[in-house]
This record gives sequence, structure tokens and C-alpha cells, in this order.
Amino acid sequence: MERSNLRVLAADDEYWARQNIRLAIDWEANGFAFLEPACDGREALGRIRSEKPDIVIADVNMPSLSGTELAKICQKECPDTLFIMLSGYNDFSFVHAALVAGTVDYLLKPVSRADLLNALRSASSRLRSLRENIGYSRSAMEQIRIERSLADDCELSKALAPGPLPPRIAEYELEFSGFALALFYTPKLISGVSPKKLVQVKDLLLREFGFQKAFAFHNSNAVGEFALVSEAQPQAVATHCERALDLVSREAGRPVLAAGSGYYYSFSSLKAAYSEARTGMLSCPCGDKNSLASPRPPARNAIVSPEMEKRLAHALSERKRGMFEDMLFREANLNLASIESFSYGDVRQAFETVCWMLKDCEAPQKDQMLKAVDSFLFNTAIALLEELIALRFMAGTSHGAPAKEIAALAKAHIDENYADDLSLASLSAQFHIDPSYLSREFKRVVGENLMQYIASVRIEKAKAYLKAGKLSSSEIAALVGYGDYSYFSRVFRKTAGESPTSYAARERGE
Repeated sequence: MERSNLRVLAADDEYWARQNIRLAIDWEANGFAFLEPACDGREALGRIRSEKPDIVIADVNMPSLSGTELAKICQKECPDTLFIMLSGYNDFSFVHAALVAGTVDYLLKPVSRADLLNALRSASSRLRSLRENIGYSRSAMEQIRIERSLADDCELSKALAPGPLPPRIAEYELEFSGFALALFYTPKLISGVSPKKLVQVKDLLLREFGFQKAFAFHNSNAVGEFALVSEAQPQAVATHCERALDLVSREAGRPVLAAGSGYYYSFSSLKAAYSEARTGMLSCPCGDKNSLASPRPPARNAIVSPEMEKRLAHALSERKRGMFEDMLFREANLNLASIESFSYGDVRQAFETVCWMLKDCEAPQKDQMLKAVDSFLFNTAIALLEELIALRFMAGTSHGAPAKEIAALAKAHIDENYADDLSLASLSAQFHIDPSYLSREFKRVVGENLMQYIASVRIEKAKAYLKAGKLSSSEIAALVGYGDYSYFSRVFRKTAGESPTSYAARERGE
């Protein structure tokens, strides 16, 4: 007899990631039974073999046995167990490996409730189709086609990367008298990627172009980038690109940039054609609209000119933050990139220039900021740039840094990372300032002692968990940053005036 609720096993080597999945949705209300999570791939494999879950949610990059390796093993041993892969990396190499391994969806951490539910419902629907055996042969053939298409993507993408051309290209050399390359870029495609979606976009391109001799592939080395190579002349390719933009945008659900290359007579020049198209794409304006690169983009002055670079460097050396920000955001209007219709290439260069100028400020915001630019998330990129500027002008200072900004940054860090091992020493190191100065200014600006504030934030979070009534007090203690339950209980009693158990009972009316 078939189980009424589909059984779901989560596997992740990070405790908080497992807890986030556990608490993300009401599993039973949505028709799922959530099994106790596995701590790594090896444990997950044993659990899958013994407990036979219907769906596995696995981290793509676990030690000892990765999520993709786990999925490949299970493809052979238990093909009716479906995989949803998680990753904190916005990197298509991980996505491609996961999709080839047969996963039904790929989600970026932190996973939202809506994305998780959509992925689970998609897996549930696919399971029903497989188990009821309705149209199974057709589904199997489509799955084979998708897997072959992904393998083709992987091979053809090598033709655009450094190194020798793959053997497949030699076959096209014999068929084509020459070629032009059209390049389509869909920012943010990674958030909704699926094997079927990739194949649909390629099918759409081939149908729209309709050339007798043409092939299309997704570049496995560049997220959301599709290449179409045809025997047609560049003028004909450009005409079809204009029509294809809206179609691809609707299929991908995102704005699309496109650019074409000149005409080449040997596939040994395929890398040159690709480089030409990518360079042309840099002239596309930023924003939320589709854009086809002009064959001869107009010359423009750099957003951050060499002369402005000198003035920015002077502002840095003199520690004049206001001057630095005025030049970037009021004179250069970098924060209005999409409104000003700056080209993608100009915006990317401006952010790279500022990153280089802030080279002595080591922070993860740099990589995150450039990735946001590449995904056309300009508001996010500007917010990260503002954080970088704040860190750079506070670095290595004590009383010279604006107290209000330091306190606000420390408070925001505590609010978001209350479960971490927080202390005055760790926070002062985080913000490159003297511990006594941080303690004094935090209390003056926030109105509460720093350590007391950490405790109050944690206890408020604990109260919310206790009201929900789904976890034990010891589990809640760990979730809010207290490894020692007895210490958590003392802090809770001191802050709330009663024990965690009494509080939970009172809230439940017991």
C-alpha cells in the first residue's frame, strides 16, 4: 500500500542548514513526512538504502561524499528516489554536475519557503507520474534527450574555453562553409535553472533561427549564456536575434542581452568569434529590458575616469569619506546605473576600479558585489559597495570612526548572526576597532550594554521558538547560540523573569 505522505530526507554537513530546512515549512500539512536529517553524504547513503525515502534534499558540496556523487549512486540503486540539490555557490559547474546526476531541481542557499515548496511539489508530481506509469515511455525518452543535451553542452562549451577544440567541432568543420556566432545572456537564470528549461531555450533558438545548418548550446562555463552557431551571414543572424530576444526572455523569465560576431571560415576561430560577441555584449545598456548589442557601439567616457581615480585616491588617503561617496554617487551617478542606461561593460569596469582602490580592505563583499553586477542586481551591488566603503574608512581607526555607523553595523551583525559565537573581542576584530571603544560607543548609541543586547536578541528568538512548540528547550538553546543549556536557562530566567519551561507552558495555556 502506498504511503500517504512522501518521505523526505535532508543531508547537509552544516547543522544550521539542516535546521533551516527542518523549520522551513509545515511538512505534514503539505503532505510530507520529514525524516531526521543526515549529517553527511555517507550517512545519507546508508539511510537511503535502509529507509527508502521518496525525496532527498542534499547539499551539492558535502565532504567525503558530495551531493552529486550521492545522486549518481542512487540513480542506479534506487532510481525512483528523486533529488533536490542545494548549494551556496552561484557556480554553474555545480549546477551542471547536479543536473547530469539526475536531480529534479537546484536551489541556492539560503532556501526560501516558496522555492522549497515549489521544488517539493514538482518532485511529488514527477513521482506520481513515474509510479502510476502514465506516459512513462515518453517521459523516459524525454529524459534521455535532456541528458544527452546536457552532455552536448558540456562538450561544446570546451570549444569556448582555453585549450584544444573538442572532437565534435571537427565534425561541424566538414559540414559548414563558414559561420557566425550569436550569444545570448540571461542574468539570474541560475535561480530558476532546470535541465528542461535549458533544453527549451535551445530548442526555441533553433526554431526561431530556422537555419539549415546551425547548432545551439548552453555554455557550462558561464551561467545563463547560450551560443548559437550558424552558417548564415551576420546580417541575417542579427535580424533573427531581434525576434528571438522577446521569445527567449519569456522562456527564461528574465531580461536577455544578445550580441553577434562577424563571419569566420574555420572553426579554429570559434574562440575568436565568441570573444568578439562577448565584447560586443559589454556595450548593452544595463537595466531590466532586453538589449541587442550595436555592431559599432558608440564611444563613451568611462564612468570613473582616470582623473576621477586620482581624486578618489586623494579622498581615501585623506580619509574624506563624504568626498569619496559624492564623487561615486553624485558626480559619476554609479548608483543610477540602470536609470542612466550605462553599458554593462562600463558599469562592470567602474565597480572593478573601485574594488581595486579598496584593495587593502579584505572583505567578502567584493566578490559578492561583482557577482551582483553580473546578475544585474544593481541595488544589491550598490548596497554592498556602501558596506565596503564604510569598512574601508573605519579600518584601523579608533576614535576617528563615526560612532553611530560603528554601532549600527555591530547591531545589524548581531541581529543577523545571533547564533554565532559573539563576544566583544570577536566584534571588535570584525570591525577593526578597539574593544573598549566599541563597548562604550555601542551603549551610547544603542542605549544598551553590548553583551546585554546580544542576550536580549537571543532570548527574543528563543521565545518565538518556544511559542511555536515544535522544538525542545535544549534544541532551542543551540539554535540561538547557547551550547550549554543550563547557562541558557539562567540567562532566560534573568531576562524573562521565568524559566524557558514555565514560559512555554504559560504561552500554551497549560
